[in-house]
Amino acid sequence: LSNNRSELDFNNLGFTSGNISEDYELNNLVFNWDITPDMTLISATSYQERSATSPTDVSGWVPIVETFFPGTTIFAPAFGREITVDQPVEQIGFEFPSLVESFNHETRLVGTYNDNIYYTVGFSYKDQDFSTDAFSVFFPDPNATGSVAHAVDATFSTEALAIFADVSYVINDAWEVTFGARQYSDDRESDAKGFSFGRVRDFAGKTDNSELLFRAVAKWNYADDQMAYLSVAEGFRSGGLQDSETEEASGGLVPNFYDPEELITYEIGAKGKLLNGKLRYETAAYIQDYTEIQIVEPVLILSAVVNGGEAEIIGFEAALSYDVTNNLFFNLSYSHNDSELLHETAQHKKGEPFDNVPINDTLSVSADYSFNWAAGVGGHLRVDYFDRDGSVNNIKTGNFDILNQQHEGVNMLNARLGFLRDEWSFYLYAENITNEEQQVRKPFRGQIDYLIQQPRTIGATLRWKF
Repeated sequence: LSNNRSELDFNNLGFTSGNISEDYELNNLVFNWDITPDMTLISATSYQERSATSPTDVSGWVPIVETFFPGTTIFAPAFGREITVDQPVEQIGFEFPSLVESFNHETRLVGTYNDNIYYTVGFSYKDQDFSTDAFSVFFPDPNATGSVAHAVDATFSTEALAIFADVSYVINDAWEVTFGARQYSDDRESDAKGFSFGRVRDFAGKTDNSELLFRAVAKWNYADDQMAYLSVAEGFRSGGLQDSETEEASGGLVPNFYDPEELITYEIGAKGKLLNGKLRYETAAYIQDYTEIQIVEPVLILSAVVNGGEAEIIGFEAALSYDVTNNLFFNLSYSHNDSELLHETAQHKKGEPFDNVPINDTLSVSADYSFNWAAGVGGHLRVDYFDRDGSVNNIKTGNFDILNQQHEGVNMLNARLGFLRDEWSFYLYAENITNEEQQVRKPFRGQIDYLIQQPRTIGATLRWKF
């Protein structure tokens, strides 16, 4: 962060953040070996190193700084005091320089047996480390209080192993069944030292997760190029650990560890082709039952992840593609979901939807038309429209009143017109043609960060092949 106010121009006091730099290194190695005509060994290994620096403004803490350092902030007159420094504190900022190193490997053996049994067996391994060294300063004078607000050196690591097997059996031309299993386990560890706004931060912890998951699928080929299916599958999200001060601050009400979240999904659907393959469709209806769902709740002056009982999502999805001619294509997709928390918690009332999930509907429509401008110059026109409902986020105030923060939905109409040759292409484009201006994320309480839908944008793109 710079001490120059012109480079750190925040409009209000509160909390906000933004990314200022990122660096990536990604290496992949994929290996295929056809052991026999009916058996193939596949091995994939990757290593990723990602560093990023994100500045954060936590100026909502300025009044607290004034409490501990009288006369050093712009809030001194509000406390009946005189300002005692030349440049009183009006903002607090710090940066998160972070480094993520991730190693991933998967080996699988796929094959067939007796022309009606298909199988996949294998394992995957992941080793990931995340580290950050956060350090804060005050603005405009970082020396106004003679202290820093926040300085924490933290590391978090995850080591995970999964062993899986999947077998499909073709009963006859109409029926096929699939059974699968996955044994998953991971070890998570954290270590942090430092202090934050007068509190010493010195904690370390470790937790283990392990789960055996199953899935079963039945497929019915009821006509040529048409199929229906029924599936049942289990899901799992690892538990974790949080600031070891959480248990102490809550008087033992909230432990430092939270349990895994488990999910079972029931799905029925169909897919196929009609009109000699010109019309393609996919439909699915599903019910997802969550147990031990992980939610964030207030714990005195802190917040913590806890297991909040049960939840349910009922949904429907459909997609259609229609080739009117060899040059004109239409695509339509629609989804509807209804999420509900089945238990009242400190953060949510019974029956409320999931936080930050579109409440009801998402619709997408597009059309593509290919033609020729002249001999050797192709043309392409695409028009698409997207509409997604808003969402809600339930937040507790300090006195534990429930506040519902509503987020508007997003709808956008876009168009592209292109000129194409073998060695180059040129596109004119217009995005958000109707210039809708919904606030995807709104200012709320002490937070000053918000996100507004992209305004109408008109431009051109030129690509050339060397």
